[in-house]
Amino acid sequence: MLDLQCVETLGAERGDQVQQLSPFVPGPVAEAPGVAQLRTEVTQVWDAYQASRYGYVVARLPQTLAAGQAATQTHEGEDQEQSFALLALTYQATAVLLTKLGEADLAWIAAERGFTAAQRCGDVVVIGSLFRSVTHTLLSTGRFREAKQLTADAAAYMQPGLAEATPEYLSVYGTLFLATVADHLADACRTSADGGHSRLPACDPSADVRRSSAR
Repeated sequence: MLDLQCVETLGAERGDQVQQLSPFVPGPVAEAPGVAQLRTEVTQVWDAYQASRYGYVVARLPQTLAAGQAATQTHEGEDQEQSFALLALTYQATAVLLTKLGEADLAWIAAERGFTAAQRCGDVVVIGSLFRSVTHTLLSTGRFREAKQLTADAAAYMQPGLAEATPEYLSVYGTLFLATVADHLADACRTSADGGHSRLPACDPSADVRRSSAR
């Protein structure tokens, strides 16, 4: 079960005022959505994030998380596995948003819970995507050594499937290395006058994952 968490934020980009973000407080869900409906909701959240509509993302995440949780608890078989995959991607969206808002500790919690959900779905592509999410949260707190080790572990986990990999599989595998390489280069270029830790842009690796899980 989720612990109650509440994040007070100062605002989002373009002057959108965000008064309260509660990604770990499940909203009321009358009944579990079907997998197709849940996939649509998750896609809308990610599309809004990519369009910098952060106010919409903040408003939708609690309900989407609740819908995902209800689906995993209600459905069985393949539908349950797909529900876990979509719940994992919703946690990933939560993690990247919290990182952008400077809430690195909560981002770590979201990424960790997303990884747990990904393991329940059994889809290597989804698990690989959540490996990257955890890596990104490690980098956002300056834990480069741990992030580098996790990237190596994730790559080793995915390597057996490379011989018969789909384009989505290869895309996720490739993104495992991008964050650590980018952060390492940024760190090498930093001067002591910079002071702060660089913020890496969070791409949407879930796009390929969502296409893969929809098959």
